[in-house]
This record gives sequence, C-alpha cells and structure tokens, in this order.
Amino acid sequence: MTHNWRKQSMTWGKRIVLAALLVFCAVYAVLSLAQRSPEALRKGLEDYLVKSTGHYGEITELSEVRLVPDILFVMKGISIRDRNDHDKVYAHARSADISVPLWRMMFGGGGSYRAFEIKGLQLASGYLLPKKLVLNFAGIADPDPSSVPAQFILDGTYNDRTLLATMEMTRSPSGKGSLYAFASKSLASFKLGGTEGQALVVRGLFDVSLDAGTLDSGGLSATFTAEGLHRKPLDIKIEGRVNEAGFNAVLTEAGDNILLTLTSHEGTDAEGRAAIKHFIESVLEDLALTGGQSGFKLDMDGFDLPSSPVKTPEDSKHP
Repeated sequence: MTHNWRKQSMTWGKRIVLAALLVFCAVYAVLSLAQRSPEALRKGLEDYLVKSTGHYGEITELSEVRLVPDILFVMKGISIRDRNDHDKVYAHARSADISVPLWRMMFGGGGSYRAFEIKGLQLASGYLLPKKLVLNFAGIADPDPSSVPAQFILDGTYNDRTLLATMEMTRSPSGKGSLYAFASKSLASFKLGGTEGQALVVRGLFDVSLDAGTLDSGGLSATFTAEGLHRKPLDIKIEGRVNEAGFNAVLTEAGDNILLTLTSHEGTDAEGRAAIKHFIESVLEDLALTGGQSGFKLDMDGFDLPSSPVKTPEDSKHP
C-alpha cells in the first residue's frame, strides 16, 4: 500500500501554521485583557525588579501601558531600595519610556525598539559601579533622520566628571514610525573627564569585539582592539599601542575581584613602558578604579618608571 507523502507533508504543514496562529491569537487575547489592569501590571513590574536585583523595587506611577499591538510602558518614579532599610536608595529614575513591537518579541526580534529612554537616573556609589553615576538621559535619539544615523546616548556625570557615550543604531521604517536596533557593526564614542575615544563595535554570533579603537588620556594617545566582551566568565583580551610602545592586556575575574593584567611587547624600552603605565593609570583614574578600589586589581609587573618624566606629544612641541 502506497502513501501520498506529499499530501501528508502539506497537511502537517498546515496544521503547524494553524497551531501557531491559534497560540498567537490566544496570547494576543490574554494580553489585551491584561492591559486593562494597569495596577496589577505595575505590581508585576515591581516584582520583576525584586527578583532581578534582590532588593526592594518600587514604581510610583505606571502612567501608560499597552501590551498589544506594541508593548509600551511609561513609568515614573522607579526606585531600587534596600530590603531592610527603604530609606537607602541604590538606584532611582525619574521616568522611563520603553516601546517594543509585540510581534518582534514573539518571533525573535527582541532587539528592536520603537522608543527607549530613561531620564534622571542615579546609581549610588558602590552599586554596580565604584562611584556615583547620574544620567540626565539614556536612550535613543534621532533628531535628524534625513542626514545622520540614530544613536543610543548616555549623557550625565560619573564621579562628578562629565560623561557622554554614543553608539550608532539602525533605523528601519514601519507602519507606526521607525524601528531602531544595533547593527552588527556600530561606531561608538566615549568621553569621561579627560579620557575620550571611539571604536567600532562588532557583534558576532557568539561574541562582541572592538576594532579600530582610539583613546586619548593623560596627554597620550593609544590605538587598540579588544575581543571577548561577551564572554562569561570574564575574559577580555586587549592589544594596543601608546605612541610606539605596544602592550597586551587581559581583563579577567579573580575571585570577587576583576583583574587587569598588563604586559609590554618584547623590546619595549623603559620610556615606552613608562608611557603605557602613565596612560593606563590616567584612564583608570577617570574610571575611579585607582587607590586600592575594592573589587578591582591591577597587575603591572615590570612597568617601572624611568628617572625622567613621561614625555607626551605636547611636550615635544616645547623642547
């Protein structure tokens, strides 16, 4: 007895499509009902903050919420507080506005946003970062779609030093305005205090790396590349040059600490090692990772300063 396998194959294909449609319709219906209870959703978001941070979460107001056809949360007064002492605030944001297409979330496009912005964010010293972070704005900015790429921007201060970081985003049209996402290669820039630079962020299937990086700090300039930014446990490998002096660095986890191990290229003289050391210490100073900062260790064995001061390009202009 023969079987019409082609007919069977199409039948099963139709069944799968029908099942997927039924699941989508059921989810859509449930979400349509859920968005009618904003207070329940607000408490659900607070529970999510508790589970994800281990601390007490608070959202003062969920002023707008929508789950279909787009997921939209407009929140005010978001705080993370100590479980036992609610007066101790670890993080607080004045407002947050996040919008993601539902169909993208359900079918593997969770990295696309219609809107994302957080205003008035403050992180207390020692929570996530060594020193206090204040962000006036963090999110997507697209002031001139006709001529420049959209960008994700961090604008504020860290350790009372001016902070500005940007990263280009793609922009694609949709029926309700643009959708924004990070491309596989995006130009990023960074400025913190006296340290500033840029690099090409390359997002692969299993890793994130930095290419063609430049960084200025302490009167010196460096070029660098880095790989392994997405590895767990932490294992970031950096190769760079300060002026003509080459170095390698590895950023790893060492127990409860993060360890930066630095080595110079073979043949680098004492003046070159001194320039590398001066540059690295200047960058770490702006990052507030010097002075025996708990949680960060620096291994620079062999980087002894020469008797003469480090020469910078500015010094060469005034012999």
